[in-house]
Amino acid sequence: MSTVFIAVDSGGTRTNVEVRVPGDDFGVRRFEVPASLSGVLPQSEYVATIRQIFAPIESYWHEHEVADVPVYVFFGAAGFASPTREFFSETLREALSPSLNGNIKAVGACNDTTALLLGYEADGAIVAGTGSNVLVRTDTQVHQAGGHDWVATDYGAGFWVGLHAVRQVARDLEAAESTVLLNRFREVYGIFGNQEGEYIARFRALAVSDSYLKADIARFAAAVCSAAELGDLAAQNIVKSEAEDLADSVARIVRRRFTPEQLEAGLTLVQCGSLLANDFYRSAFEGQVRMRLASGREEAGITWLRTKNGIESVMNLAQRLPTDTTDLMQISTGHRPAIVRF
Repeated sequence: MSTVFIAVDSGGTRTNVEVRVPGDDFGVRRFEVPASLSGVLPQSEYVATIRQIFAPIESYWHEHEVADVPVYVFFGAAGFASPTREFFSETLREALSPSLNGNIKAVGACNDTTALLLGYEADGAIVAGTGSNVLVRTDTQVHQAGGHDWVATDYGAGFWVGLHAVRQVARDLEAAESTVLLNRFREVYGIFGNQEGEYIARFRALAVSDSYLKADIARFAAAVCSAAELGDLAAQNIVKSEAEDLADSVARIVRRRFTPEQLEAGLTLVQCGSLLANDFYRSAFEGQVRMRLASGREEAGITWLRTKNGIESVMNLAQRLPTDTTDLMQISTGHRPAIVRF
């Protein structure tokens, strides 16, 4: 009998879903859903959001009359954290127990960065997208640097790239200079014409403190990184500065948690996120990490595992669910996955 595995990679702004049946004509199906289990999602909306994420899977299931087979699901969710772990468990049971004709046998969930770390069995994981997070693992202990939202951390994240670029645009506007970043700002935020009042209105709109603030500002980051790749000096200075900030965070936690001997022997670090998919940002980041970790004798032994999204690592964890998951339950409490069996 075939077994269906479902991986759900839910970041700050969207969700990627992969459904896989090994050795079956059903093969692999992928979906993108605009809803996400982000860190700003109110807990009262978790059940409805999970059901929205599962809606295209349910539709495919019934349209194709998929047979009754065991189903195992794993979520890598940006909104999963130690304080929400128990609530996540209850929510998964409530939202999914009747789904797919009651064929779901187990559901697991953890933070999206934790999923990268555990799913790839790496020494560390770095995410840099709308926000950022850095985790390293020593045996069963997982240690974190950053990842506590933009006020205190989110080192080198899209939010900060976007915010510093918006401020540069404001300076350019005040100086009446026509710049690449000014033009990119107009394109990203849909400003028609070139009236100063339109820019100022957009600046004020971006400053509204609501659940969309972080994502709206981070939306500018992709255009800034693109401008940096094409040689714009102002964009390059912003991107390099934020890449260095993230590299500082990585170097701090690596030096604190690993011995020089472990570092020389080699570490595998996974990197993921929209910023790290940009060649200019990634090159600056990796170069700064190497420089900060190099001893007086030789470079640190870092092997980079680069992935565009976390779906493969989440699928690896989904495929663990039919087996013994004791080792996952031994992970330090703050990053331990939640697993619900039906």
